[in-house]
Amino acid sequence: MQATDEGWALYGTEYRQVFDFVNEHNVSGVVLLSGDLHFAGVWQHSPYDFLYEAAEASTHKTLFQSWTGLHFGHITIVDNAGDAGLYPAMDIVVYRSRLGQPMPAFSMRLNWEDTIPIKHNRT
Repeated sequence: MQATDEGWALYGTEYRQVFDFVNEHNVSGVVLLSGDLHFAGVWQHSPYDFLYEAAEASTHKTLFQSWTGLHFGHITIVDNAGDAGLYPAMDIVVYRSRLGQPMPAFSMRLNWEDTIPIKHNRT
């Protein structure tokens, strides 16, 4: 990752503090969202199942990215309280507009279980 005037590159210590705290305390339900006018992306990040942000950080798997058009996101919290044994979920849609009506460019459902840090043995 190139150090620029934006993104996590300039905040490496803070980045590690946030993610280390979440991992050490096994905090679930944490989703990182950020925005950028020029770029959109969704990444799966280890040991956390997903990392959503506009600028790529230290990631392992790119699920979606786009540099063309104008982007915005729409988040819907899905309340599954009426369904036995189901936890809330989050529907995430990234829209892209080039010259006309915004159209979905990426969508996914993030289940509550996907926000639980995966424990890794540190050596």
